[in-house]
Amino acid sequence: MKEIIIDIGSGNIKAYLVNARKEIKNIYLKNIMFKKNFSKEKGIAEEDKKELMNAIKEIKNRNIGIPIHAYATSVFRMLNKEKLEELQTEIIQATEIKINVLSQQEEEKYMAKAVGNLYEIDEPYLVCCVGGSSTEMDIPNTVWQAYEDLVKMGYDKYNTKKHKEL
Repeated sequence: MKEIIIDIGSGNIKAYLVNARKEIKNIYLKNIMFKKNFSKEKGIAEEDKKELMNAIKEIKNRNIGIPIHAYATSVFRMLNKEKLEELQTEIIQATEIKINVLSQQEEEKYMAKAVGNLYEIDEPYLVCCVGGSSTEMDIPNTVWQAYEDLVKMGYDKYNTKKHKEL
């Protein structure tokens, strides 16, 4: 079975066709600088929303009958709950496609999985994805993942304690 994945970042939209053998082909790319016109109060600019919906419709019309999954990252995480729900409703009404917004942690996890564990490398390695409005980093080795989680937990406890002292 084929399916389409739409990746909406802070500066572009990419669509990938995934075939039954899980081979991935880039089938669409459009630059829309969502972050340039973004504001906390208004969210995604109206013109950018229109371009986004038109891009999704174009992808959908070129691939009739193929299931489509869409996710957004980066600047879309900055939307407050109300603005995000409004945007998702508008897009569903216009395209019948729901856009899920990934947390930074989810994006890190999926990015590391996309690279995969490189078994020929014995030492831990860092996977880094520098995007238009965010940077995700992960150490995909499971042993080091536990270590990384402990470091984060210790860091959080340290920061919490320090903030309480202030």
